Amino acid sequence: MRKLLLLLILVPTLVKAQFCSTTALVNMGVITPTTTWQNVTGAASAKRYWTFNATAGCTYNFSTCNSVNTNDTYLRLYSGTNPTTAILQTLNDDNGPWCSGTKASLNWTCGTTGAYSILLTNYSCANISTSTILSYRVTCPTVPPNNNCINAIPITLPYISPVTSNVGSTDDVPTSTSSCGSQGSNVWYSVVGNNTTYTATTCNASTNFDTEIRVYTGTCSSLNSMVEVVCNDDAACSFNSLHSTVSWCALSGTTYYISVGYFASGVGTGNFVLNVSSNGSACSTLPIELLWFKGYPQGDIVELKWATATEINNDYFMVQKFVENEWVDMTRVEGVGTTNFTSYYETQDTRPTIGYNYYRLKQVDHDGQYEIFAPIVIYMPPIENRKILMVYDLLGRQIENLDTFTGVFFILYEDGRIEKKIK
Repeated sequence: MRKLLLLLILVPTLVKAQFCSTTALVNMGVITPTTTWQNVTGAASAKRYWTFNATAGCTYNFSTCNSVNTNDTYLRLYSGTNPTTAILQTLNDDNGPWCSGTKASLNWTCGTTGAYSILLTNYSCANISTSTILSYRVTCPTVPPNNNCINAIPITLPYISPVTSNVGSTDDVPTSTSSCGSQGSNVWYSVVGNNTTYTATTCNASTNFDTEIRVYTGTCSSLNSMVEVVCNDDAACSFNSLHSTVSWCALSGTTYYISVGYFASGVGTGNFVLNVSSNGSACSTLPIELLWFKGYPQGDIVELKWATATEINNDYFMVQKFVENEWVDMTRVEGVGTTNFTSYYETQDTRPTIGYNYYRLKQVDHDGQYEIFAPIVIYMPPIENRKILMVYDLLGRQIENLDTFTGVFFILYEDGRIEKKIK
């Protein structure tokens, strides 16, 4: 639900237009906006519209502010090439961004590449009363130098990027299926492994959008043949749970390509800081291919399930939970051992926290070597109509009067579930 709500916020607002009759609607043809202001003229006695192709991320300016215009104008911008059937994207009547008064003007940033139309009328939907000049132009953000994999920025560890923007980047990701779904507006970095565990994260106070990190091996010139090593959308992060963190065993001499972008295809931009580090300890790839790890609320508990494609010498999984700023062991689940067939596992968290719960898998083989996989986040809705047994503070002391208390406190319900709150 969180992602759905986030998408609804990020997608350009689609609203129904103030009613405008299609009578006397005249197609004036195609315009091609450039970075320089251009003019077209709409003759009187009709409602005039022009069509144009727009590119995601670019901002389009339309104006009737020309001094020769004397009428009260109205601008409407639609998706599609026919305003009679298209969806309104934005509109302006008076006091637009380019001039005040009754001359219409508007700025619009394209969210999805495609065909659009701009409709010019008098207020509110009357035919143009006098010949009117429509001015237009487009500005597009500068494309980042590492927009494409082939231009990945090589880094050495430890590495902390400056505050970096992905504005202007495109969707340059392999077409192969990713366990994280889709990714967009991404930029690339490359790093050579040294047989230690690497961690890449966007968890930083300056990261201000929903990031996703992917790590690949292969050749950028054969982008769609590259192999995903690990990916993560949302991770446990003290700044924002929408930031991303991945860890992997970086084999000596292998070049790894790190893609940092928005968690879905399309335009999702902002600033981020990428931190890539090594733990300095020797590692080796472990004999397990994890297909997926997911969970969902089921009544008062959280169901956790995962599957592996193959296993060699797999001893067990330890399901860990993020509690009070650290990962703690929750449940041990025995592994199959060695198999070339798909294996399915499941367990439960019988005492989840109200709100966001973070879980991750730690896989351990019979030699004691282990691998930690990217965490997942599960949201438990608030409890309603349940008996409260006790309210207590961080030291376990019962709070007698919550009205006068300030700080962190916990609510213990009769079913054993605990809700953490701050007042």
